[in-house]
Amino acid sequence: MTPRKTLLFVIVAAALLLTGCGGGRDQVQTDEGAFNIVEVQLSDTFPPDCSSGSPGCYGANSGFTFLIVWLEPVEDIEVSMDAAMPAVDPTLTLGDGGGAPLAVHGFDGGRYFVAFVPPASASSFTLNWEGNSPISLDGYIGE
Repeated sequence: MTPRKTLLFVIVAAALLLTGCGGGRDQVQTDEGAFNIVEVQLSDTFPPDCSSGSPGCYGANSGFTFLIVWLEPVEDIEVSMDAAMPAVDPTLTLGDGGGAPLAVHGFDGGRYFVAFVPPASASSFTLNWEGNSPISLDGYIGE
């Protein structure tokens, strides 16, 4: 490999490492600190993978699904999700222009979350969080 190609390879590799191999994380800024969006999950139950009908397990109504946005603090902070919530609840904009309000937020299984209940037929999702630019969630689903 020529020195020029080696330098190009090193620059590209460093850029990929710095951006997480192209999968840079969006952040939600709150008064309590910043949170990375680490995963978005669609599930018929909340929490996901629980047995519908068991204590603490909720099933989505027919024609709807839970969309759960899993969040991780950027810095090591211990805060309740209640304290991190903005004055106006986050909302979800759907690809057809409709929306879904916040259903629940909190801390589950060692992770912070906000969850919405959009129609199961929805195919595109944008998170709207006061004080932040809208964030497309489509690339996070199923990670």
